[in-house]
Amino acid sequence: MRVYDIPLVSAVMGLVLGPIAEQQFRRTLAISHGDMSVLVTRPVCALLLFSSAAVLFGSRLLWSKEADPTASDSIPVERT
Repeated sequence: MRVYDIPLVSAVMGLVLGPIAEQQFRRTLAISHGDMSVLVTRPVCALLLFSSAAVLFGSRLLWSKEADPTASDSIPVERT
């Protein structure tokens, strides 16, 4: 974990909460008879899914920008 710079607290939380989240997801699908639209029809569920996706993809984009030294956010300025 030190080689890949993974925080210990995040890894432990993922290991503890991952199986619980998977069990609740399976329970939700069993109650809805396999219909996944129940996950986006409620505003709270849709908001949680959207925010989770934003965090995942946003962090991936920031990570890739930091890894690419040629990427810059500034506009080139002509010097005279």
